[in-house]
Order: sequence, then C-alpha cells, then structure tokens
Amino acid sequence: FVCIFVRFCYNKLMEINIIKSIQSAANSFWDSFFLLTTHMGSGVFIVAVFCLLFWCYNKRYAFNFGLGCGVAVLFNYALKTKFNRPRPFVTDHSIINYTNSLSSSFPSGHSATIGAVSSLLLSEVYAKRKSNKKWFRITSIVVVTIACLLVAFSRMYLGQHYLSDVIIGLAVGWGAGTLFYKFGFIKNDKEHSYALYLLPILFAVPFLYVDEMFTTILKHKTIFMYVGILTSVIIGYYFEKKYVKFDPQAGVLFTIFKIAFGVLSTYGLYLLLGLIFPNILFFYMLQTFITGLWATLGIMAFFKWFKTLMKIDQPKQEPNSTEQDDLQTKTQSTENKEEIVEEKPSKKVSSAKPIQKADAKPKSSTKPKSTATQKTNTKSKVSNKQSQTKKSTKQKTQVKGK
Repeated sequence: FVCIFVRFCYNKLMEINIIKSIQSAANSFWDSFFLLTTHMGSGVFIVAVFCLLFWCYNKRYAFNFGLGCGVAVLFNYALKTKFNRPRPFVTDHSIINYTNSLSSSFPSGHSATIGAVSSLLLSEVYAKRKSNKKWFRITSIVVVTIACLLVAFSRMYLGQHYLSDVIIGLAVGWGAGTLFYKFGFIKNDKEHSYALYLLPILFAVPFLYVDEMFTTILKHKTIFMYVGILTSVIIGYYFEKKYVKFDPQAGVLFTIFKIAFGVLSTYGLYLLLGLIFPNILFFYMLQTFITGLWATLGIMAFFKWFKTLMKIDQPKQEPNSTEQDDLQTKTQSTENKEEIVEEKPSKKVSSAKPIQKADAKPKSSTKPKSTATQKTNTKSKVSNKQSQTKKSTKQKTQVKGK
C-alpha cells in the first residue's frame, strides 16, 4: 500500500525539481565522489562483504546475510517490473544521466541493497551488545546511517532515481534484512536444509524472461546474476556445512592469506568463465553460479586442506551471537538442574537420620549396652502394649453397650 501510494499520489514535479536542485551544485569532485559511493549499493559490494564474512567471521551469519540481501534485491526487482516507472532522465531530458541504467526506476535497487546490508550488520551488533563496547555500537550506527544516506543521495545526484524510489528501496531492504537475520536463529540448526525450499522458486524466475534468456539483451542482467548467486550460496552452504565443516576463525596471518587467495581465485575464475562463455543471459547466470559455488564450497575445502597440511593451530575464540544464546540457555538449564538435585538429597538425609539411629548396628568402637537397661526397655514396651489393648477392649464394649 505504501508503494502504491508513493507511486501514484506523490508529486512528480516536486521530485524532478529536487533532482534539479541537487544537480545544480554538481562539479568534477562531487561527480567522482558520488560515482564511487553509489557502488556501496551494487552487487559487487554485497559479494565482497559476504565473502569476507563467510571466509573469516561466521558461516551461518554470512549465509543469512547473503540470503537477506539477495531476496531484497529480487523482491525489489519484482516491484520494478510491476510499476515500470521511467527514470528521471527519461522523463525530463534536462536531468543529467551519469550512468547507463536499463531497468525501471521504482524502487531503487541500490537503496534496497544498502538497506539490507545495514539492517543485517546492525542486527549482529545489537545481538552482541553485551560483549561489544558502547563506543563501538554508537560508531557502527553512525557509519551505517551515513552509508545509507550517501547511497540514497548519490542515486538522486546521478539522475537515476526519484526521492520516493529511494525511500521505498531503503524500506524494502531493511525489512528483508531484518526478516532473514531472524532466520539464522532456528533452534534445531537446520537453516541449511530449510533454505533448499527456495530453490524451486529461484529456478522458476529465469523462465519469466524466457524470450530473453538466450539472447544478448542485457536489460534483466541483474536478476539473472542474483539468481545464480543465491542458488550457489544455498547449495554450497548446504554441502559445506554437512561435509566440509571448515572453521573460519583463524590467526592474523592465515586470515590475510584467506582474503588474498580468496579474492584472487574467485575474481580470476569469474573473468576466466566470462572469456569462455558467450555474452548471453543464461550463460551469465551459469558464470555467477559456478563462481559462487567455488566461493562457498570449493575454497572452504581448500582452506581446510591447507590448514591441515601446514598444521595451523586454531586460536581461542569467543562464541558468536548464536552460540552465546545457546550457551546461556544451556547454563541456565544446568543451574536449575543442580538446584533441584541439591534440594532432593537434603530431604532424604533428614528423613534417613532417625532410621539410621534405630536400625544401625553398633560399631566395634562403641561400648555395648548393659543387660539391665535392655530388660527395662523390654518391660516398658510390654506394658505399653498391654495398656493399648485394654483401651481398645474398653472402647469396643462401650460401642456394643450403646
């Protein structure tokens, strides 16, 4: 409903005037600056952050990061094809076009990307707020906010989007990122299996553009790229978690080696496949799929083999956000069990003390009781029994008389 309201009820002339006023302050410095900052909302930026998280930080969090960003972009692209709003430089030719974008305008894909990235990063910072310091939390919030504003402003400065495109794009990305961050907290640790249910949907998406799948028309190149990346991430993470099981935590030197080797090998494979495959959408999707499968499965198997070959010791590490929650629940349950166990034997001991005194045999160190005391005890027991029997007979006779 928000998308429909903004699309049809917003003042288009006002939005065009906003873009013109922004571009009135254009110069060579701002041109190069915003052409650089707008790449924070591109697919290359998502892939780079995902690889760093997957290779060096936490595989499960990186998996949710990739899913959240990918689904945000695909949903945003579905809205683009639904509304099919022309770009500002197409509507008004006085607006300067700095980049050559082929898709429609509403909503902004770059804004959706940076919104998903910001949401996923801040969710991880909030989940680890007990271990992180206050200055780190404040700094991360400020940096993420500045990044969102810069990307959104750059899309208007470059003449690619209206203000409403940017606002809805940020909302779509933020919502998808928050949703898929919660997906990582599945208690039975089966997120890699549940993600396989997304594969039929991803396989069906390219057939919506079957007329352009085997052509050189690159209008829908973005959606084919993200379909290939998402399918490779889901399949690669499933087999990596089930069979490879590489721990990304490592020392400084091995981490530097992983980043350097991973970037060079992944980008080199991408360029090599680009030279082999023709410039067709289907083969472009296959190129991104093979590259993503290497980045999630093949390179992790290589890191594990290299680590065992070089006998690299694993450093001590702090548990991540998901492991901290599991540890807290386990410790609470064990503490409750210990309290219950401590209460039970105390009751048993208190009830068993008189039995032990009555039934316990005299130890060899204690002196035996005298015979006179034993006789007095037996006489007292016999007299008590006789008095009880007399009382019972009296009560019976009284009842009969009545």
